[in-house]
Amino acid sequence: LFGSIGVGFGLATLFLLILRFLHMGTSGESLAPAIMMIFVSCFFTFQVGEAMGLSGIIAVLFNSILMGAYCPTHLTPEGMALASYLLKQMSSLADTAIFLMSGVMGVFVVVSQGSGLTFGLMQSLYCLLGRFCAVVPLGLISNGIKHLVGRRLPKERELTIGGSHLFMMWHSGLRGGVSLVLVMELGDWVDVIEGKGTKENMVNGTFVLVVLYLLCFGSTTSFFLKVLGIPYGDKVPDGQTLYDKNDQSGWAWRTLKFFRKRFVHPVLVGPAPSKCKTEDQPMTEVIRHAEEDRGATDSEATISGGRPRRRKAAVRA
Repeated sequence: LFGSIGVGFGLATLFLLILRFLHMGTSGESLAPAIMMIFVSCFFTFQVGEAMGLSGIIAVLFNSILMGAYCPTHLTPEGMALASYLLKQMSSLADTAIFLMSGVMGVFVVVSQGSGLTFGLMQSLYCLLGRFCAVVPLGLISNGIKHLVGRRLPKERELTIGGSHLFMMWHSGLRGGVSLVLVMELGDWVDVIEGKGTKENMVNGTFVLVVLYLLCFGSTTSFFLKVLGIPYGDKVPDGQTLYDKNDQSGWAWRTLKFFRKRFVHPVLVGPAPSKCKTEDQPMTEVIRHAEEDRGATDSEATISGGRPRRRKAAVRA
């Protein structure tokens, strides 16, 4: 676990230093390579983690945490918009491909005459029990810690995890297409050790679990949120946060902020990121010329007594 976290943070630091010193995200000519490097970085991180015998998923998770926090400081607004759009579209495409593969797996389950059905049902019960044993004790431990530190930090006592939230945390642990991909990556050694047909039963059983959980838990999430009175979606006020600026922070939070200000930020961002020179991109020019044209039109309307004269907007491609 810690090795995977180290690989993720280490490679993210390398990618951010490349963006910083090569000024890839602030130059018009190198904006596309910068976006493609950000896109490819997740695949590279995953392969490095797997090649080292670590968890590629954990490495990518922590890599994305650091990249998501500091990449925007090295990109222009246009670059950030384009990068976000590309990542969102590719993630949607990958997610769709996984669920298409899950649909194909349903055909194999039917052809195999329900092989793995019993395993999938038993696995579903074990996952529910395991989820309960993880969520409830950890929630109670978290509440205990909040009550202890609440003597110095009163805000923490207001943020204890109630029974309704514990139930939704237990309820929301879906098993998606990723679990199906992971079980399909098991080698032939499964059949050698456990007997022929074991891997097929595991794959079919995982598919049964995914479908069952989506039907039982995915379709009832909104219902239980309403019943328990937990706000979600549009019912959550814009800009609402757990902590206010006036709330007192603990020593751990102050230590992390000090470390970020003195070490992480100077290395990954630089001394003065706001003074970074940026070149106008086509989108910037369009917006700027539109604003200038609108301002000129408003001025003419004021001078001519409220009758604006139309003029052609010059927009450079």
